[in-house]
Amino acid sequence: MYFDEIYHARTAYEHTQGTVPYETTHPPLGKVIMSWFVTLLGMTPFGWRFAGCLMGMLMVPAMYLLGKQLTKRTAMGFAAAALMALDCMHYTQTRIATIDSFPVLFIILCFFFMLRFLQRDIVAEPLKKVLPDLALSGFFMGCAVASKWIGVYAGLGLAVLYFWHCARHLLLGRGAKKALAARELSPEDRARLKLRADTAPRRILVLCLWCLLFFVAVPAGIYLLSYIPYFRYAHTSSPGEWLKLVLNAQEGMFSYHSKPGLGMDHLFYSPWYEWPLIVRPMYYAMAYYLP
Repeated sequence: MYFDEIYHARTAYEHTQGTVPYETTHPPLGKVIMSWFVTLLGMTPFGWRFAGCLMGMLMVPAMYLLGKQLTKRTAMGFAAAALMALDCMHYTQTRIATIDSFPVLFIILCFFFMLRFLQRDIVAEPLKKVLPDLALSGFFMGCAVASKWIGVYAGLGLAVLYFWHCARHLLLGRGAKKALAARELSPEDRARLKLRADTAPRRILVLCLWCLLFFVAVPAGIYLLSYIPYFRYAHTSSPGEWLKLVLNAQEGMFSYHSKPGLGMDHLFYSPWYEWPLIVRPMYYAMAYYLP
């Protein structure tokens, strides 16, 4: 086993057995997905690495879709995918059983669907065309958070983009009101501007209410459900008891990552500003064995 495989692969196997998980410092979804392939392919290096490798392969077409959606150019989508495919960190990290592959794929997808939402006229288009992109963005954000807490930072970015888009359409609605009063208009232009002026605030309110479902309730549901294999050994008897176990797990994770010498500043820690220069390379393996 290399690097954090000693934690994650073992925990994935324990999920298949319904026993107490060894690694409890990150949310469970990545290890749960890993456990499906351990069940299917065996507790072997191929079995425990297959899920992460699959996520790494799926990242390449996902990045292609994101690049093409952003630029509306196939060549730029291909360039984005090629940069990811040829990135050494991506190649190395997704060939071993670490959980990072899972949230990164989910984050790419949640931003892809948010980008599709941002490129729609959310006032003029019917809700049935607008809501699927929001729903899928929220679903993949929930999967990212349930795999690793870095998904929360992605959620903050999604919120900034969403509210910026809503504010933009509210300003367009206000501008439409001024245009209606300022000059003579053709009947078609007057109808279009009146629709935008009258509809924008109500449509934004409706979308915000839907977002409570897509970006709060659904991710919370995914997060809670991901703990089913984690606590299979506990045999809880009530939803309240289950929720208490999950909350205690969050406290344990936060305590671990904020404690000096463990998650916060362990021996192999590298601050973010050193990453572009690789001042401290990733410490994957040692040339000797521990008893």
